[in-house]
Amino acid sequence: MRYSSDSSLGDTAPPRKLVIVIDDHPLVSASLRDLISLYSFSAEVRSFSSFSASVNVLQNEHPILVFLDLGLPDITGRAAIDAVRAKAPKALLAILSGNDELARDIPEIQNKTLPFLHKGLSHHMLTKALRGLLDQCGLDNGVQQHSSESEPMLERFDSLTPKQREILRLLATGRTNQDIAAAQNVSVETIKTHLHDIYAKLRVKNRTQAILLHQSAYRLVQNEQ
Repeated sequence: MRYSSDSSLGDTAPPRKLVIVIDDHPLVSASLRDLISLYSFSAEVRSFSSFSASVNVLQNEHPILVFLDLGLPDITGRAAIDAVRAKAPKALLAILSGNDELARDIPEIQNKTLPFLHKGLSHHMLTKALRGLLDQCGLDNGVQQHSSESEPMLERFDSLTPKQREILRLLATGRTNQDIAAAQNVSVETIKTHLHDIYAKLRVKNRTQAILLHQSAYRLVQNEQ
């Protein structure tokens, strides 16, 4: 039911809570947005490439969590932190940065009173840190959260054909559509069709979410052995 898009649930579904990502690197923003969407079905995620573009939403739409890059094109470092806090004082602020020099100038990062997610973190460590922040905000209600959901999640994988499982396995190793097509001796269009069907069966939106769900299911199976 969590994945259902049935409009009849609209009146009873809990209100979505706003999460803001302010980062001028599109791939970083997109990856974080996908992770949050996977691990929290109650989060509405919006991303902005500059502080100035985010001001109206920060000030008027009451985000519950804000991820801030310290090296924005229009404001950096301490000034960026103070500006976000002034516009959204009730939001939990987390720093998302790969700039060690800027981070060293922020005492709250050094003494670990301000959450800091380094862009160089491994996927495992980033996911762990992210889920801790989501949980702190009451947002961590996605995959792996409740053991009672483990069986339905695995049932989604049972619905995949052997061919689709192999394609998903290759996808999870970081292969491109072209690589997978060559390995399967089929066209890229055929792979795209398979991926469309895989996403539908797993009830995910894209390859990032499919890979993360694949990893979650793998860990569940390993834990049961």
